[in-house]
Amino acid sequence: KKYAIPLSILEVEGGAPILESVKGVIYALDQVIVTSAPKLNRNNKVNYTFLENPEYDTWTVEMMVNMDNLGNGTNGNYNNQVIFNAGSPAGEKNTAVFVRFGDAMIPGNKLQIKLCGNVIYESNLVFNTNEWYHLAFVYNGSKFRVYIDGILDKEADANLGTFKFNKDNIFSINGTTQYFKANMKIREVRMWNTAISQMQIKDNMFAVDPQTEGLQAYWKMNEGTGASDIIIKDATGHGNDGKISGPITWLDNVRSDKKADNR
Repeated sequence: KKYAIPLSILEVEGGAPILESVKGVIYALDQVIVTSAPKLNRNNKVNYTFLENPEYDTWTVEMMVNMDNLGNGTNGNYNNQVIFNAGSPAGEKNTAVFVRFGDAMIPGNKLQIKLCGNVIYESNLVFNTNEWYHLAFVYNGSKFRVYIDGILDKEADANLGTFKFNKDNIFSINGTTQYFKANMKIREVRMWNTAISQMQIKDNMFAVDPQTEGLQAYWKMNEGTGASDIIIKDATGHGNDGKISGPITWLDNVRSDKKADNR
């Protein structure tokens, strides 16, 4: 929870005048989040399983990620490290969302996103290794925007209609291929059925009220225990629990106010 405390000067000793324009102040209190997070690699897969196939006219996907290897900065090096995929149901129009670091024509330290099978975004930002980033992908029915740490990195026209996802084919890490070579730390994965605003993104990067309108699934990934194959709870209460497969290393004392983390 976040709190705002309003204070106002009512009187001053000695009778000095109080300027109306500056007599009040509001203190916004936002705690530092200290949590746990999984450190994963190609031996893992994170499945975000829904009870029913999601179908959204507008949507937002958020996550906090930290990669320890993004290649040497040349095109094609360490390409196709998939950090999020939402596939379409069998027999339906391709409305997949595919997010990865690197491709044949871009270096591994840039983010690329495909919507409906076509590349729609390649990041302006060059990512550093061993740093936490908050990523937000926002589709409002006509535009697609990507925010990195609450700052708009790029937008594109995207009149792509309704997105339908396969409830059993939403995941992170393509570990069954040779492409994923990094250790990835990940937490705060969220899916919305609305295009949330930049202010919402900035104000809630490290935590959000699970009962917020439009939030369909929220995996904090802060379980902190379990050596392998653990359930990651959906904090919204909607029952869309996920699973991390394979051996898991947990990191404790992950702080929201520290960007660098090379553990």
